[in-house]
Amino acid sequence: MMITAPIARLIGTKKSLELMYTGEHIMAAEAERIGLINHVVPDDQLDQAVSEFAKTLATRSPLALALGREGMYKCRDMEFYKSMDYLHDLVVLLTAS
Repeated sequence: MMITAPIARLIGTKKSLELMYTGEHIMAAEAERIGLINHVVPDDQLDQAVSEFAKTLATRSPLALALGREGMYKCRDMEFYKSMDYLHDLVVLLTAS
């Protein structure tokens, strides 16, 4: 049950309930198709793919990444105009930094 909230947010209620009710296992390609995961790579390329992703993130501003993550999670459940005001405040903070 603890995975219900994040899974439903990622793939929606209907698909989440289907998987929860049936206990069906899905292949990586299906998990990617429904938005449960971002990328599928062959086993022998996983370390390289993770390394490339980590290198990309390492070139980004830690503050921008942290505030972007915070903004993503906080504004999801906000009313639209409140979320826009909140995100505007984060952009101002980033610009000032």
